[in-house]
Amino acid sequence: MKYTIGLNALHSKKADSIAQEVAARLVMYNFCESIAATVVINQRQRIYAYKVNFSAAVDICIAFFRYRGTAPPNPESLIAKYLTPLRKRPFKRNLLSHGPVSFTYRIA
Repeated sequence: MKYTIGLNALHSKKADSIAQEVAARLVMYNFCESIAATVVINQRQRIYAYKVNFSAAVDICIAFFRYRGTAPPNPESLIAKYLTPLRKRPFKRNLLSHGPVSFTYRIA
C-alpha cells in the first residue's frame, strides 16, 4: 500500500506537514477503495476469476482529481478495463521458520 499511494517518500520536514501529507494519502486510498469496490466485474466463462488491479485504480483516481476539463471521465468504466486474474498456486508453499535472526552478520 505504501508504494501504491506514494507514501514511500515524504516531501516535507515539519511534523504537521508530514501528518497532513499522510492524511491526504489515506483519504486518497479510501476514495480509491470505495470506487474500486463499486466496479462491476463481468465474470464471463473464463478460466480465472478476476479482481480490480488496485495500482491502476489509484492512477486513474489521481488522474480523475487532476482532470480540469469540462466533462471528467467515468473512473468506474476506466478501472473495469484493468483486471487481474486470481490464480491458485499449483503447489503448496513450504514456509520454514528458522527462528530469530541475529543482525550481527552485517558487521563483518
